[in-house]
Amino acid sequence: MSPLSLYSVQAIIFLDEDGKRILSKYYSDSSSVEDVLFLDNRIVIYRNIGDVFVYVVGAADENELLLENIIVCLTNVLQKLIKNQFSKKSIVDQLDLVLLVLDELIDDGILLEGNPNVLYDTVSQLIKGRDSSIEISLTEESISRALAMAKEQLARSLLK
Repeated sequence: MSPLSLYSVQAIIFLDEDGKRILSKYYSDSSSVEDVLFLDNRIVIYRNIGDVFVYVVGAADENELLLENIIVCLTNVLQKLIKNQFSKKSIVDQLDLVLLVLDELIDDGILLEGNPNVLYDTVSQLIKGRDSSIEISLTEESISRALAMAKEQLARSLLK
């Protein structure tokens, strides 16, 4: 038995019905149907929703129930956020939203939140905050001012 680790997930992959990759996020080097595969010394949990297959990949000694909870949480939250229009087109069109959900769910292979309701609320709040924030336009002048300030601070720290 290997030692316990927080690093549970090695990859999450979205494929269309033809097997072409829509999105993949790797965390290490290496109506729905859920199933478990053992492939190349890895556990692969997958779920088919419409024309998309979602895969969660973990080490061979990882807990299958944890990986299954991750895929259920991920797909439930995405279905709510995308308004039950879970398809290849909706994932591609709203890729920023999908990546935000992935980032709030998993960080560097570590599960951050396994409760779909909490994850949905967190992402919803981030989306509301993003939409209401003031857009900051970076002009050439503001960038040069920022560089000048950085040079000045670096010079001060080196002279101390």
